[in-house]
Amino acid sequence: MYLGYALRKMARELGLEVKDGVVCGIFKRYAVSMWEGLSGTKTFSISAKFDDKLYEKLDKDFSELEYKYQRLLYIKFMDDTLTAEFSDNPGTMKQFRNCFFDVLSILDQYDIPDADICPKCGLPMYGQGVWSMCEIIGSKICLYAHEHCAAAMEREVNRQLEIGKRTPVSKEQFIKDIKGAYPEESIKEIEKAYKEIEAEQNPGKRYLPGWIGALGGCILSAILFVVLCLMDSGSHYSRGGGLSLVACCGGFIIKKGYDLTKDTYGKKRCFTIIIMTVLYVFLGVLGIAVVQEAMAMNQFNTVPEGISIVEECRLYIHSGIRSVLLDKGRFLIGLIIFTSVSLFIIIVDLYNDGDRDERMRRKRLQKRK
Repeated sequence: MYLGYALRKMARELGLEVKDGVVCGIFKRYAVSMWEGLSGTKTFSISAKFDDKLYEKLDKDFSELEYKYQRLLYIKFMDDTLTAEFSDNPGTMKQFRNCFFDVLSILDQYDIPDADICPKCGLPMYGQGVWSMCEIIGSKICLYAHEHCAAAMEREVNRQLEIGKRTPVSKEQFIKDIKGAYPEESIKEIEKAYKEIEAEQNPGKRYLPGWIGALGGCILSAILFVVLCLMDSGSHYSRGGGLSLVACCGGFIIKKGYDLTKDTYGKKRCFTIIIMTVLYVFLGVLGIAVVQEAMAMNQFNTVPEGISIVEECRLYIHSGIRSVLLDKGRFLIGLIIFTSVSLFIIIVDLYNDGDRDERMRRKRLQKRK
């Protein structure tokens, strides 16, 4: 995991350690962790044995913080951790720091067990607690607990997920559970949420293999890439900006083409979209070279007379490939830049797709010293 300078600096100020891109340690008797997400987020978490009776009181206190800090996406309890996530934009770090100390001041008002008390079993750890980063389909929690307690939680969560796959909850049970947890929600809204979840889990019959849809998006993106060059006035700066815009959309178009076929998600989808994105940029950059050579040959009347359209197209393609080979460095640089831009806009979706195995993955970070 990547950790920026701002969080590393804050870790030093608080006397915390950095392990595998995660800030973790004990600060003022609280087990504190911090990390950054690929989707542009900053998160801090406090792991403790929270009393169930305190949840309602703390939720009221923390709801005020959500209004106070505009960059705060949420602050909630997840598996014996209190987690607050911020959108990472200019000025976020100041709000992040202030919110962190506000949360500690609120917790100080209640009888929260010491960090050396395991949040899972409630027994002392005597300095032998272990930090674990747990992830379930993109959601992360950082837990400080006994090694065996964290491992038991991982096994139980995965067991429940497996049971959920085999025996999906009925619509009636779903409505009953949600209504019990959130009495203020209307039946209509709960039914709408159930339909959305059901549509995600059961997308329906596959229309075509996913690679065909991705290939269609690849060809369409390559054509847009070349057409923009034709419509451009010739300015180097305007063409660069326009092509960058198309490059940003290219990966999205390919991803959309794959999804329209209703093919399976997972590593297959991730791999197909990446391959088609590289192919579209290659075809687009090569196509621009071919078009530019064709325009130059017609302008200077260097096309032989009496040849067929097929032979004329072959001549254009051959000239375009030759021009690329003469300037391989520029071609490779363009390929790398535009492929990177295309993948950047969908990288988070691809990352989550590659991990969509619906199981908890736990990574052991370090022991408390």
